[in-house]
Amino acid sequence: MCCLYENCSNRALLKNKRICFIVKVSNAATIVKIVNGEDADIEEFPWQVSVQTNDYGYWERHCGGAIIAENWILTAAHCTIFTEPRTKDGFRVLAGSSLYSQLNVIRYVKDIYVHENFNKRMLIGNDIMLIELKKPLIFGAKINKISLDGDISKNRTGELCKVSGWGNINGTKDKLNLLDRLQEASVQIINPDSCVKVYKVGYTWLANTKVCVQGEEKSSCGGDSGGGLICRDEDDNTEKLVGLVSLGLGCDAKVPSIYSKVSAYLDWITTTMNRKGKNGKNNTKDKKNSRDNKNRKDNKNRKDNPNRKDKKNKKNKNQ
Repeated sequence: MCCLYENCSNRALLKNKRICFIVKVSNAATIVKIVNGEDADIEEFPWQVSVQTNDYGYWERHCGGAIIAENWILTAAHCTIFTEPRTKDGFRVLAGSSLYSQLNVIRYVKDIYVHENFNKRMLIGNDIMLIELKKPLIFGAKINKISLDGDISKNRTGELCKVSGWGNINGTKDKLNLLDRLQEASVQIINPDSCVKVYKVGYTWLANTKVCVQGEEKSSCGGDSGGGLICRDEDDNTEKLVGLVSLGLGCDAKVPSIYSKVSAYLDWITTTMNRKGKNGKNNTKDKKNSRDNKNRKDNKNRKDNPNRKDKKNKKNKNQ
């Protein structure tokens, strides 16, 4: 989660984005933290993954993410800001256990796709990113995908939802008490006006592309960035990925947080997944099919005109 103001209080907007995160930039700059959460089982959140970075020669926990397909993870774009290198080689994904120390399903990254209009300076606009895995995940009880919320017009104000992640439960940003056990917290989607007042942003922009969320003594914090906001859809009684942890003013659960609205980016998500797939392995197959079709056509033409070469030779001979 990103903090817009110095010391995470509602003051003048910082010009230096290097201190944007709630916790100071360090080896543990974006540790996953659920404030005042409860122990959770991965079977309840099988789409939950830990996104690690390798900034200092070793892998460490950095952001959360949600599985949306065997080869695809959805997370926050600002998770790339403090990673070196800021390329696919700087990331890997872990899944498959309630205990962080036992996340032994590891996938390396084929490529990352940051939204083309992500605001790198402010870290707030179009804060969404896709991670394509080199090797597909094998789905089961502990690893599975979450359905995407596709109804952008639906008013979810008042709905109770859940967030999850590994990390801090005491709510302090200065001391990082890392937990091994997956945590969950119940939060509520509230009226966008509440976030407009706190963050001093435009109502239309927030209502169209963000979700305003608050919990009772519970919240997401720090490196919960990219983790999913999961709500149960009453229409079909299925859980949907409604938001991605994006912005906050600290680890105080009494202050609302801002999540990227997944339904606002559904077209971008599906288009990116389809286009990148076609430009990759499938494109090679298409080229091969094109060559095969050309060869078949040439062979057919030769069969249809068996005397074409003979007529040409005869003509040359007569000359």
